[in-house]
Amino acid sequence: MQNNKPLEAEISIRTELLAGLTTFLSMAYILALYPTVMSRIGLPAGGAMIAAALSAALGTFLMGLLAKYPFALAPGVGIVPFFAYSVVTAMKVSWQFAMMAVFLEGLLFILLSLTRVREILFDIIPKPLKIAISVGIGLFIIFIAFQGAKLVTAGPCLTTLVQFRKNFTPAGLCALLAIIGTVVTAKMYHSKVTGALLWGILFTWGLGIICQLAGIYRVNPEAGMFSLYPPFGFQSCGRAFQEFGSLVGQCLNVNRWSSQESALTGMNLLFSINFLVVIFTLLFDDLFNTIGTLAGIASASGMLDKDGRLPRAKMALLADALATSAGALLGATTTTTYVESSTGFWPAERPG
Repeated sequence: MQNNKPLEAEISIRTELLAGLTTFLSMAYILALYPTVMSRIGLPAGGAMIAAALSAALGTFLMGLLAKYPFALAPGVGIVPFFAYSVVTAMKVSWQFAMMAVFLEGLLFILLSLTRVREILFDIIPKPLKIAISVGIGLFIIFIAFQGAKLVTAGPCLTTLVQFRKNFTPAGLCALLAIIGTVVTAKMYHSKVTGALLWGILFTWGLGIICQLAGIYRVNPEAGMFSLYPPFGFQSCGRAFQEFGSLVGQCLNVNRWSSQESALTGMNLLFSINFLVVIFTLLFDDLFNTIGTLAGIASASGMLDKDGRLPRAKMALLADALATSAGALLGATTTTTYVESSTGFWPAERPG
């Protein structure tokens, strides 16, 4: 297989299902992360989870329809904590006002995409810098994964590795399962097992469920230890959809823009310096996050041309922009392309 040429593979229903399911499972952590973070600033957890899921589904559909790329979208994992803590909490504004900023940012990106500004930026940024951005995003996601797996914990030097020898706590069990799952997945991937990432995820999840059934893993939401088989009864699902209904369109509710901690009214906030700071930061973050992610996964799959450009980049960027504004209307922060999309297909050159 030559470089910069996509892997020829047999297209079948089984292949597509494996690819789609692998991509979904690799980025499904956002369905737990998003409601956990957003519930701390006033959004109902159940409604926030549905908003994240629907915005991801809509964004991915738009990417496939407009750009014809197998790239999945969802609320940006790096933007979620920034939105909650740096915007809503630090600036003392309501989440409705911050969500309105996301909505307007998406509209600006739609305009930039239609005028080819974003496509020009994508083309003029050197390929090494594009790859470096995607690598930085990947390292950030790895760090979040290490925290979620309890491999790293808070320590005197910001973070420290988990200590297995002192006390084998449930956190230690999570770390051990993460290590076992990674080793098993790497072995299957090296052996060129079809759907290695998918089977690795399911294997690790299965081990976790066994540990929970055996009482080794104990559920403790306050410590970040959630049930591995959450209940999805009709009552809980109905309540979640009711909560979601209270989120739809709230970014356009002027009466909710001003928080109780802010002395400014909703319309005054719209013309404040804080608003300009939020818009600029969201624009900058979304711009380079999208460009870096698209370049990274397109390069890994051999979709870039000989000049390092992505065909149909304009439509891919437009889909990303449309998903951002539509997601804000649903109650989701900036919806952007996920680097985990690359788990759904083999790179240009398979290992081994």
